[in-house]
Amino acid sequence: MKYAGQSFGKELLPFIGLAEPISVAPTEIIELEIRQMYEDFNYVMQDGSWSHFEFQSRDGGVEDLKRFRQYEVNVSSTYGVAVTTYVVYTGNVRNPMTSFTEGVNTYRIIPILMGEKDGDQIIAGVQEKLNEGVPLTKQNLLPLVLTPLMSGTGSIEERIKTILTLLKESEKNVNEKLSIENIKKLESIVYAFANKFLNPTELGNVEEVLKMSLLGQMIFEDGMETGMVKIVTTMLKKNKTAEEIHKDTDIPMKQIVKIKKSLES
Repeated sequence: MKYAGQSFGKELLPFIGLAEPISVAPTEIIELEIRQMYEDFNYVMQDGSWSHFEFQSRDGGVEDLKRFRQYEVNVSSTYGVAVTTYVVYTGNVRNPMTSFTEGVNTYRIIPILMGEKDGDQIIAGVQEKLNEGVPLTKQNLLPLVLTPLMSGTGSIEERIKTILTLLKESEKNVNEKLSIENIKKLESIVYAFANKFLNPTELGNVEEVLKMSLLGQMIFEDGMETGMVKIVTTMLKKNKTAEEIHKDTDIPMKQIVKIKKSLES
């Protein structure tokens, strides 16, 4: 999620008309006497204030607004900063409640209504470019990543699977305006949306498609690396030599030596 948060802040905030943040801020706020609270994304802005982003598939009314207000109070109290909350609503939400008054105080959020945009049209446009072999740019793919939040005919699950498939196809079109790293960042944002909006069964279906993506390969490789480190560390503690570990596990000697050196440093 941290990788997705960094990518969303750098790539998509400017796209939706907001300033690019200077860094990602913590999203975990601990109130020891009450509970642990999580926000979707927090960013430190140029003026030192924080922008807090929430993604909602329904209008939660006053209940949600009070929850967002509590986040802001806790962040402001903990970090001593001003906080502005932006709520990104999916396509089925058209007229959400954005403020409420309690006593002499009025609390408000800034809504971003994605339902005003046509996700089907954007998906079709990218698919057409791919079919015609037109070189894609990062700017072509940025709106594609947001289509699960927009209005459209398919379910969010179907759109996410379609997007991951299109991003996979776009790997063939890597050029000076679209890098492999760009594609991985966009995939991470799509997967973050999947985690936010899909139930476990739907998420499992998406993960089958994700396995074929650059991000899926990166996650697999990270897992393999972690597994190798654990195996080598355990065997070194049993006084096994690098040669013995290589013979017993088939882990490349280069990796064993690298892990051994990192443990000794």
